[in-house]
Amino acid sequence: MNPGPSEATATKTLLLVDDEHYFRRFVGEIVRRNFGYRLIEARDGEEAVALFQAERPAVVLLDINMPRKTGIETLPALRAMDAEAQIIMLTSISEELVVEE
Repeated sequence: MNPGPSEATATKTLLLVDDEHYFRRFVGEIVRRNFGYRLIEARDGEEAVALFQAERPAVVLLDINMPRKTGIETLPALRAMDAEAQIIMLTSISEELVVEE
């Protein structure tokens, strides 16, 4: 049985950044049900930077491979706004060089 979100996470925001709608929907549902974060979504790095600046989310799930502005290109912009930001990089790419970068 899932006890549901704690009071500590109930008002926190999570920014989910991925160009794939199905992935945002799938992960978003897990985040809402199990962790209680308020979810905001971006389709690429440019949208992510704008939302991060406006919302200051507690956590960012950031895809590496996206059009317009990749996660690797987006990360320094987010860090410049908040060096202590909790950012988790995601990828489905199995190339070691990309993952290591």
